[in-house]
Amino acid sequence: MATVTSTSGGFSVDLSPAAIAKRVELTGRDGAPSVQHWIEWQDGDVEFKAACFDREREADLIAAFQRSVGVDVQASPVPGTWLTLRGDGREGRLRILAIGVRAYVASVEGPDGTVPAQRAHAFLLSLRAAD
Repeated sequence: MATVTSTSGGFSVDLSPAAIAKRVELTGRDGAPSVQHWIEWQDGDVEFKAACFDREREADLIAAFQRSVGVDVQASPVPGTWLTLRGDGREGRLRILAIGVRAYVASVEGPDGTVPAQRAHAFLLSLRAAD
């Protein structure tokens, strides 16, 4: 594992040095430009992703995920909102939090039975502001 940094998003995670960091420009829900900053890596069928959203609020991201079927909030003493996902033969774990004025999400997702709990937790826990 290595620290992988999104230089445009101002965050880092501990992941494979082969992870891809990218900046994506989209049209937001309101039709205005929106920028997202991603770090992604796939290990077999398991996907590790972390993202920063320039125009999204933490509360809005949490609400959007909570409206999805199969999503449950998990209690945690660690900052952020921790969620689990289950459905359509897939499982996952997420952490959503604000760092400064930006909203961030980290997720680990894969087919049922393939998401390693300790490794997923370590990845989600590693989401932090870049040094």
